[in-house]
Amino acid sequence: MVGGEGLVALRRPKRYSQFMATDAEYVQAAMRAAHFEQLGEEWFGSIPQLPGLWSSGATLEEAREDLLDALHAWIDVHVNVGGHHLPDSI
Repeated sequence: MVGGEGLVALRRPKRYSQFMATDAEYVQAAMRAAHFEQLGEEWFGSIPQLPGLWSSGATLEEAREDLLDALHAWIDVHVNVGGHHLPDSI
């Protein structure tokens, strides 16, 4: 699900969790924690540990792809722009 292309280059926060050896592993762990729900004909996805991160799509796969894109943007804004730390527990 997560390949090398499209990954956001991250500055590693000082409090980076020891069990997350790479940024790609963090993204993969976050996507494993994702919750998806179908409401009517639309699918919605979120990662509860990452506030404000959600997606939607006409299909489950579309919602997953949108959530992955949103995750990269969330990390970029919160870590690279905002200077926040990634949550240790995903």
